Amino acid sequence: MSSGSERDARPGNCAAEAGDPADPSRCPLCGEANACGMAEGASTCWCFETSIPAEVLERVPEAARGVACVCRACATRRRDPARTQELIDRLVRRR
Repeated sequence: MSSGSERDARPGNCAAEAGDPADPSRCPLCGEANACGMAEGASTCWCFETSIPAEVLERVPEAARGVACVCRACATRRRDPARTQELIDRLVRRR
């Protein structure tokens, strides 16, 4: 992590390289596609050039760390998985 608070953007830090059973093509926070270049067969990933706040990375489950990149929406805090889950729960209760 750069400066102790953001993800290290060096090649080789991409989650898809680790080979863990977690799905490297899905965001571990929201479950949406994460557009990981390495998971798609490229030699780089968008996350290499993006600073991801520590508070976002801290929410990644231990089993998914180093395995699956967060999506851009979660990385930039445009999507809050906790808020999304609250909305889903509310909609399910209305049924």
